[in-house]
Amino acid sequence: MANEIPPINPQKTVDPNSAFWSAHFKKNWGYYTLTLILIISNLYWFIDNKTVATKADREIDGNKQKTEDSTRSLLLKSAEHKLRLTMQTFAWAVRAAVIRQNKDEIDQYFTELVKNPEVVEVFLVEESSKIIAVASNKKHEKMRFTELYDSSYLSRNEVTFDLKNRQYFLSAPLMSLDKRLGTLFLIVENDSKAKAFPEDKN
Repeated sequence: MANEIPPINPQKTVDPNSAFWSAHFKKNWGYYTLTLILIISNLYWFIDNKTVATKADREIDGNKQKTEDSTRSLLLKSAEHKLRLTMQTFAWAVRAAVIRQNKDEIDQYFTELVKNPEVVEVFLVEESSKIIAVASNKKHEKMRFTELYDSSYLSRNEVTFDLKNRQYFLSAPLMSLDKRLGTLFLIVENDSKAKAFPEDKN
């Protein structure tokens, strides 16, 4: 047999760039590991900080809403207290004029009262007929009160206060010693520009 020539193993060609980077990473693996840890930790810090900031913003918004609600409630109570006192005092004056049957005096009271720009309207309602006997708006005189507003205002036995559609509705009974003479009804405009109160107390 002829002598066989053993196959020659071809030498593997090595990419110099690959060899360079491989050696580089082996030499500097600690640096790259530390860099990766720093990137991950910073990313975690950023996400965590963003979550905390979002939670804090929600808490601030919630506290702000609570403060606004509390302020509205306090302002509403203050307005109610002052208007109740005013209505009670006004009712005493009108009651005296009703007992004297002095309609001109009552009309003069109403005329002066509605000069205040916040006062919308004021009525004196007769007890027996439920007719508006005197009104600051003359077109409402001789009308039945129930054509305009809830009849429950005519049966309440104390000064009442409601807030509806940015208006205060107050009623007060006019009492003699032994009977009810009528009902005083007042509408006062709320300051809608200030937006200090809720739309409707009910």
